[in-house]
Amino acid sequence: MPDMQSLIERVQELSGPSIWWSKASQWLIGATAIVALLYFFASFKALKYAGDLKDAQDALSRARDNQLVSDLKTKDGQIATANALAGTAKEQSDRLEGDNLKLRGQVAILETQAADAQRAYLELQERVKPRHLTAQQRTRLIKLLRARPGGFVQMKCSVGDAEAFDFAAELADAMANAKDRGWQPKCCDRLVFKPLPVGLEIRVHSISSAPVYATTLHLILGQIALPAPIVPNDEIAPGEMILLVGLKP
Repeated sequence: MPDMQSLIERVQELSGPSIWWSKASQWLIGATAIVALLYFFASFKALKYAGDLKDAQDALSRARDNQLVSDLKTKDGQIATANALAGTAKEQSDRLEGDNLKLRGQVAILETQAADAQRAYLELQERVKPRHLTAQQRTRLIKLLRARPGGFVQMKCSVGDAEAFDFAAELADAMANAKDRGWQPKCCDRLVFKPLPVGLEIRVHSISSAPVYATTLHLILGQIALPAPIVPNDEIAPGEMILLVGLKP
């Protein structure tokens, strides 16, 4: 059985470590409490910031939704304005197109009127232009006259009609080239006629008493595009003929 002294020594030997571990246990309990406090504080902060974050995210989401709604309203307004402007532009375009069609119609009418005026002007120029035998007409007239026997041709025109007188002189000059076949033109008596004759006329007493060369001259002039109808006239002596040069047709 151990003695008292050894027991005391044993107690003293074990008391040191016991005290140390006891204090260590107390320190660990204190540290555990501090950690627990820190954990609870951190959890509290985490929960608080999580709530704040959610609130901020919700606010951001609402702001985005509000901005989107505002942007959509703005775009809708811009689209409505653009549609209104497009409608106005189309109306103006349709109106301008209508005006253009009217102007085109008026231009077409004016062009037609201008063409008619130009044609009338050219026709007037042609009417007032003095008559002349073309080189081809003159050559053909002389050739045809030389192919047939002729006679005396008294030529007459109206007083004051210089154009008719000049054309008669031109015809007489061409006919004189066939004197060897009997063609004897005489130009040109100027008389007063009522009504004024137009174009060429071959006047004879009657068709039955007209000289043969009157019909020949009628046919020849017709072949060179100078129609000269034979017209009976009691003032003409039987067997004679007159080539009357009237106004330009």
